[in-house]
Amino acid sequence: MRRLGRGLALAVLGSTALLCTPMPAQAAPPAGTWQLELADEFNGTALDTNIWNVAEQGDHSADRVTVAGGALLLSAREDGGWSTGAVSTGGADQGVALAPGSYLETRLRVPKGAAYRPAVRLTPAEPDDAPDRDTTTITALEVTGTPTAARLGLRTPDGPCTDAGAAACTATLPTPPELLAEGDHTIGLAWRDDRLDYYVDGDLVLSLTEQIPTGPLVLDLALDVDPGAGSSIDDEASLRVDYVRIYRAADPAHVQISA
Repeated sequence: MRRLGRGLALAVLGSTALLCTPMPAQAAPPAGTWQLELADEFNGTALDTNIWNVAEQGDHSADRVTVAGGALLLSAREDGGWSTGAVSTGGADQGVALAPGSYLETRLRVPKGAAYRPAVRLTPAEPDDAPDRDTTTITALEVTGTPTAARLGLRTPDGPCTDAGAAACTATLPTPPELLAEGDHTIGLAWRDDRLDYYVDGDLVLSLTEQIPTGPLVLDLALDVDPGAGSSIDDEASLRVDYVRIYRAADPAHVQISA
């Protein structure tokens, strides 16, 4: 498994502003010296299996993962039972893991409807059944809850970030998911050795400086469904991912951002 980034970690307290106007497709990492390490623009007709592995557990099905029209489509479909799409950079020898000193950026469009649960997360690279498996999760974006909300943050096995919704470790975006579904949005995550910085459409929306993971973590993209969320849903909808880009710090001494 390739490990991207260097042995760093992350620092600061940010704002909660969010632009509702989609940003241009060409975005850039935050201040610092970064090099593009990996990019998937999804311009082909099939998933690049050198990068991605398709989840096929539970409701996840390979039939719900397609590449078309310059995008990765993770769909949710009801056909006598729900099946959904999910992919990960982990789970195989050719997988890709991120570490401190990484900047993740993806541009996507979430499906419209309270029942849909799209998510962009970094999770432990080790198998689910590994002894004493780390449960650390960095959430770059997820839609969850009733009423639904778009959230991001950090969850750790112990400390103040143990609870998924801990106020000190989580931010809820002021823009409701139904407005996020109106267009494409750029999600960014800068992972340093003393700081996690979360970006939406170029705005810094959350910074964390406590319990910063040391990695490695793999990237998971998923669309799940909560049929009991209480609103009408389509028989089929998709999380559309325009691109995924991973940068690494060219020089750890030059990527720190002052508070």
